[in-house]
Amino acid sequence: MTENYREILQQAALDETTFVQMTLKGEIGNGLLWRMVTIRPVQIKQRRHLQFAHFSAKQDITKNYEGAEAEAHLHELLELPFHSVHLRSTMEELNVQITKKGKAIIHRSAPIKPHLEPVEHDRWKDWPIPASLPDPFLQKIGIQTSDGRIKADMQDKFAPDQ
Repeated sequence: MTENYREILQQAALDETTFVQMTLKGEIGNGLLWRMVTIRPVQIKQRRHLQFAHFSAKQDITKNYEGAEAEAHLHELLELPFHSVHLRSTMEELNVQITKKGKAIIHRSAPIKPHLEPVEHDRWKDWPIPASLPDPFLQKIGIQTSDGRIKADMQDKFAPDQ
């Protein structure tokens, strides 16, 4: 079972109904350019993508891949010498620790968060300040006009009236 941990992780990450998130961690060097990579599903233009966020010592790069391209990038990452992988799905939590000798130690447990998180890429933020009435403070800082409307260049700061 420890020999095919990459296959187990790949299948779990590509499962559109249960996959929530995967985090791969390692030390930069020896063929590894990233200290951490996180993968999560996102919905872009009504289509499922996998979002890969790569973290090095100085930069973060996030890219979205779809279909075969996502599968190929995931396969590439699983071949790299990361020392730990944590996968969350709605069915289970899966932790894989890779020893210095390359042996995989797999731990499975019940999911900590059994529900799916939102996968929408562009989603409205729930702001604590209501934007429905004229507010002297919002007017003073230049977000609202004098008649209480949100300025055009500030529209994306507020959710629509509820």
